[in-house]
Formats: sequence, structure tokens, C-alpha cells
Amino acid sequence: MLLARSLARSQEVWGLAWHPTLPQFTTVGDDRMLRVWDAVSRRVLRSKVLELQARAVEYHPLGEFLAVGLGADLGRGRQKKAGTFLVMKQETFEPEHEARDSKEWIRDIKFSPDGNSLAVASADCHIYLYDVSAGYSKRAVFAKHRSFVTHLDFSLDSQYLQ
Repeated sequence: MLLARSLARSQEVWGLAWHPTLPQFTTVGDDRMLRVWDAVSRRVLRSKVLELQARAVEYHPLGEFLAVGLGADLGRGRQKKAGTFLVMKQETFEPEHEARDSKEWIRDIKFSPDGNSLAVASADCHIYLYDVSAGYSKRAVFAKHRSFVTHLDFSLDSQYLQ
């Protein structure tokens, strides 16, 4: 009940990610809040105010880091940092990396199962692929889509992105 009341006050929730080993999940949305929830007690364990709305969140497969995709299309004009993604330590929200290759909001963000790649889908109809072990250097850009990509998945062996 507490979870439902808190989410109702906070506008729309867009991103949700389950921790890979703990009974916790994280949400982001229109209220610019990043919240880590305890799934058992249904209470917020910690939270952080983001610079702007967020649409995507994902845990690294080992659970140590969170990736958050920023930006939204809410009719309030262009947001300066829309298209930015953040990677932070999930326990402290201490920043690990911040980058912006797109000027449009991030629709989905996923780590590969082996944790070596990060894929970022933007409203600019591109998918950006980053090499995690090389400090999130950009590995590739997939730019042939005719419409924006709303969801991403890696194969279990981390070799394929769909």
C-alpha cells in the first residue's frame, strides 16, 4: 500500500529494475527521483534527486552499479541534458561515469549478461553500445532504425543485441 501511495503522488514511473541478487528494485520517472525499494517491506531504502526526468534504469549483472537514462518528452521544451546516461554505485549513488552521445531522451538501457557492454536506446532512433571495461568508451552506434527503439535485450551469451 505504501508503494502504491508513493508512486501515485510521484507522477509516472517509467523505469524499473530488479537487483540481480537482493530483494530490491529501483524506479525512476517523471518526478526526477531515483528510488531503491526493499521488495519485502515495500519501503524506500534510499533515494536521489536526478537533474531531470528519467525513463530507464538497469543494474549491472553483479549488482554493484546502476545505469540511468535521462530525459523525457513532456512538452516543456528541450532539456539540456536529455540523452545523458549515468552509471553510479548502487549503494551510495556515487558517480562512476556520465556521458551524452544523443540529444534525445533515453528510452532503454541494458547491461549485457557478462557485464562487459552497455546498450543505450535513444529517442533519436539510435542504439549506442559502450565497452564497460574500457571506461564506457563508445564501441558502436546502430543508426539504421526508422523509428525509436523502445526495448533492448542481450542474448544470454552476450553476443547478440535485439
